[in-house]
Amino acid sequence: MIKKIKSKEKKEILPKRFNQKNYNRIFLAGLVVFVLLSFLVIVSNLIRNTRPTEPVRQVLSEKTAENRRLENYLNNFVYYYFNFSEDTAIQTTQIEKLDSFYADSVVSKNQGYTRQPSVLNTYRLLELTDTHATYLVSYTVTSTTREGTEDVVRRLDNAVEFNVPYIVVGDKYYISDLPYFQSVRSNQLEELADDKKMVLEADNVLNSDKYSDLKDFLNLFFVNYVSSQDNLNLIAKDVTVLTATKFKTLDWAYVDESSDTMRVYAQATFETVGNTRSENFSFEIVQKDDGYFIEKLSHGIPFGYNEKEEK
Repeated sequence: MIKKIKSKEKKEILPKRFNQKNYNRIFLAGLVVFVLLSFLVIVSNLIRNTRPTEPVRQVLSEKTAENRRLENYLNNFVYYYFNFSEDTAIQTTQIEKLDSFYADSVVSKNQGYTRQPSVLNTYRLLELTDTHATYLVSYTVTSTTREGTEDVVRRLDNAVEFNVPYIVVGDKYYISDLPYFQSVRSNQLEELADDKKMVLEADNVLNSDKYSDLKDFLNLFFVNYVSSQDNLNLIAKDVTVLTATKFKTLDWAYVDESSDTMRVYAQATFETVGNTRSENFSFEIVQKDDGYFIEKLSHGIPFGYNEKEEK
């Protein structure tokens, strides 16, 4: 008897149903992921575009470092040249150190130098070329002389321009010749041509009825210039208050009447920590709310301020 094999019933798998709320959540999640990926791509491109394609070579910095090494070497030479101890035990070491700078390049025919104890006070590099350095040096020499039964100690101050010849070999240096002294040269111009001299015109403000309001305004400005930034902002543009200072007097003022803009020049006296001084000012002033307002302030009075404008 043949048994009947029962056929298995196929179960139909139905897709899971989502309501509208679930679809909204899926859509929003996908949108957030898309926005984040887009943002990352944009940031990556910006970083790639701003990154330099080649490393920047700081040639100037390398040159500065080389000059600093040279200056340090020359400074050491100046130090050992002018510092000479009173202790004879130390003097031998100092002489050997000084001689080492020459690297056996200098021959002296002198049979022996007289060296008095000395101290380097100040030194400043004035000029540096490819072969020479010039320093402004001040130093003190201690001299002891026998007068009768007593030793008399004198200290003598001196200042010179000290010239140091040198040569560069690779990254090394040596003093190539005997250094030499020169008298200190002045950089001060002795005489100025008459057409270059500053001349202050006669005051036409402080003793003038016409500009009495301007005189009062200038005094008001200077009082607030050293006392109140808030008040200063009301009468002047982009001017910072000067602290720890007192306004003493307005000594001179001049209005350029040939200019369409009111240009005023003034000289005032101030006191700072007990010391008084004068300063010059240049103003561009406009009328504002039945008063005055400073549009521009400059320190100093320019040469040619009193030249008349052609209208």
